[in-house]
Amino acid sequence: MLQVIVSNIPENFTSQDLFLLLQQSNIQCSEELFEIQQSKHHKSDGYSTGRYVILDYDDKDIARIAVDTLNRMVLTINSNEISLRAAPYIINFPSYLENHAANLIVYNIPYEISVFDFVDLFSQFGPIIYAIIKKPIFRTNEKVHDLPIGYIFFETKEQADNAMESADGKYLGPNKLCIVKMKKQLQE
Repeated sequence: MLQVIVSNIPENFTSQDLFLLLQQSNIQCSEELFEIQQSKHHKSDGYSTGRYVILDYDDKDIARIAVDTLNRMVLTINSNEISLRAAPYIINFPSYLENHAANLIVYNIPYEISVFDFVDLFSQFGPIIYAIIKKPIFRTNEKVHDLPIGYIFFETKEQADNAMESADGKYLGPNKLCIVKMKKQLQE
């Protein structure tokens, strides 16, 4: 069984609202109602609501389609756009966060890049444990917000170093990528 975590669920969404949205989007999920959880470690950062749900899938391809579809979803609530996020769920995820030397943050990602395109781009450097793209929650006509930020976790420091050396400063479409180690970012 493969689990998918769906995060950045809007504050006013109920479990039933999310279930109906998934059904309308042809995303397979259990008919049993799931409960939206609030992260215990959530810090308000303007990029995340801290609300999430975990979906179970028996088929890897169906899970991949669900993740891709969810990552392309943008909801408009009170004239603001909110991007849902989805990724494979990893048990003991905090232990991977501690391996700073193998974790990268990629800035300046174009909006149209999916998490699968992102993984395809970086998989040439080694096996990827986890990857997600965080798009800003709100985009309005009055104010230009930051571009999406990607997080990618490799198995080893060497793989991350190679990816950083090869891709930092390169263009992805019209955007010049800026890649840093996660440890440097967390210390700032």
